Amino acid sequence: MEDLNEVAPSLVVVTASSGIARLPGKYLLPLGDLTVLEQVVNRCTAAHAGEVVVVSNDPLEGPAVAAFCRDHQIACYYSAEKELSAIAIEAARDYAAEALCLVSAADPLVEPKMLRASVHYLQESGMDYTTVARLPVGTGAEALRVQALISSLELVAGKRLRGSLAESILAHDDVYDCAYLPPPPRLSYPELSLRLRNESDYWLLQQIYQEVRMAHDGVVPLDAVIGYLCDNPDLTLETGESYAVVRAS
Repeated sequence: MEDLNEVAPSLVVVTASSGIARLPGKYLLPLGDLTVLEQVVNRCTAAHAGEVVVVSNDPLEGPAVAAFCRDHQIACYYSAEKELSAIAIEAARDYAAEALCLVSAADPLVEPKMLRASVHYLQESGMDYTTVARLPVGTGAEALRVQALISSLELVAGKRLRGSLAESILAHDDVYDCAYLPPPPRLSYPELSLRLRNESDYWLLQQIYQEVRMAHDGVVPLDAVIGYLCDNPDLTLETGESYAVVRAS
């Protein structure tokens, strides 16, 4: 960890990565009045934690995502030939960003305040990696220093990474300074999953966007979502290999 004499500029990176296609085209599915991707970008923008860009290396979904971003004036980096980490680092260099905040494009309920908290703590403390722990799955973000990402990738050279872009840092937490911030008690529901992975998740998210009122900033409040699910335990869905929602009670 090195000291920061001033706040490092940050970039919010929305990753539309390749993976198991359990729900083809999920990033561009309609959700509320927008698409899933637009909901994610709007929530990241509402965090006021830096410019927001979409990055993808998905050979199947990436071209459609890139075309959609171009048509909707959303900054996007796409290359099927590059590792996602290389694309993110390229974007960071273009924006002169020293810190990245990572958000999945499959997380249309990422919490703006928790995203901002992760970035601000990273900037102010000089940590290499920061996240807010024990939030519902799919609502948090990971903040990391670009230089830490670059050096950590050298440590895992030749190894295939299957997790988030922060995996190489977390695999060497004896080298890098990582902080896990506590969430507000009202948002501490780690057993709850709000990530879009399959049709059951999509059905649930549609219900939420139909029933939970948006706040004045145009995003659906996470605490209101949790309250809605607590009031409607019948929305608990077993998907076969996991739970789209585990009853929050």
